[in-house]
This record gives sequence, C-alpha cells and structure tokens, in this order.
Amino acid sequence: MGGDIPNLAKGVLSLDAIYTHITDAVSIGLSGNPLGPAGNPLPPFLPQILTATISDQTSVMLLAKYTNGPLKLCAGYEWIQFAPPSNPQTAFNDLTGDFICIGCAAINNTNIINTAFDAHDKILQVFWTGAKYAVTDKLDVIGAYYHYDQNNFGAGPPCDSAAKATCSGTFDAVSFAVDWRFAAKFEAYAGFMFSQVNNGLANGYLKRNTIDPAVGLVFRF
Repeated sequence: MGGDIPNLAKGVLSLDAIYTHITDAVSIGLSGNPLGPAGNPLPPFLPQILTATISDQTSVMLLAKYTNGPLKLCAGYEWIQFAPPSNPQTAFNDLTGDFICIGCAAINNTNIINTAFDAHDKILQVFWTGAKYAVTDKLDVIGAYYHYDQNNFGAGPPCDSAAKATCSGTFDAVSFAVDWRFAAKFEAYAGFMFSQVNNGLANGYLKRNTIDPAVGLVFRF
C-alpha cells in the first residue's frame, strides 16, 4: 500500500509499504567443491554441487521518493527473515527441468538443504538511498548508496569473521552514473560502482573491494 503527498516543499513525496511471505522458497546455487580421493577440494573449474536451499521467507519493505522539478530523491529499507521451511523437500524439478534431490551429489551432482536456518533465523537488512538530477532535458547525473547487514545465524558461538558464510557481516556500495540522450533514439551512459564486503558476507570472496566501471550505448526502436 502507498500514496502520494503533493505540494510538499513544492514537490511530491511518495510512500509505499510492501509485505511478503513465501512458504518453502527455493534458492539455487553452487555449494562447496566435491572432495577428491584424498579428501582435498577439487580445483574450482571442475563441477560443483547444484544445491537448493529451502526456507520460509518473510519481508517488509518501506520505500520513499521525493520529486521536485529536476531533482528526484529515493530511499528504502527492507527486512528479510529466512526461517526453516514449513514443508522440507526431498526431490523436485527446477524451472529448467533439472531433477534435484537430497543427498544426490554422487548421482547427479545435486543436493537439497532444509536445515540451513535451524540454528537461528537469518535476518538480512538492506538500506539504500539515491539521487537523480536532470542537468538538462537530455543529461542526467545519478548517485546511490547501498548497505546490507547480516546477523549471525549459524550454530555454535557467534562469529564476526569471514570464516563462515553464517557469520555476521556487512556489504556497502557506492555508485555514480551519467546518462546522456544525445539523439532521438540514442542514449549513452557511463558510470562505476565501488563495493566492499566484510566478515560473513565476504566468505568465498577472493577480494573484498571491487571497482566496476561501465559504459554503454542504447538504441531505441
């Protein structure tokens, strides 16, 4: 639900709230490398295990946008809870038709995890804010900031390191872009994003900091 508040400091403020609950949601990903004959991980270029993690997911999202002439401001917050599934799964076909079954790493290199959040529910909090300013009717500049905050949801003592993906952790990112509509059907853009992961959210990363530049050209039919 949501609504607009007009004529606020000569602009318009839009507010929205969204509630979502999903039972037995499926998250597909690759788990750790299979072990070789000596019990050591195989090289990462060899096949990994396609793993489905099952959970009940509840989320609340709060959104705000303020528009005043060439200026547009936005901000948001989302709280997401991952809990044990209401109906644990043993086998199913995913959307692409692949058959996935629990404990089938040796059969077809798949597995199902129903217990990822048995010790503690995973709580992920996401914050973001951004601004867009129309320098001219053809040129926009855009900036944004994003932050994730993950709790410690694993078994055992609480941890705040990158040793486990279940440790508490954070993610931060800053982005900037320029968008230029230089012709009737053409649009060019350029920008970059700097991101950093810490502690549990850095598990599995080779580098914690990245800079991602991007340039592109759009043609509209």
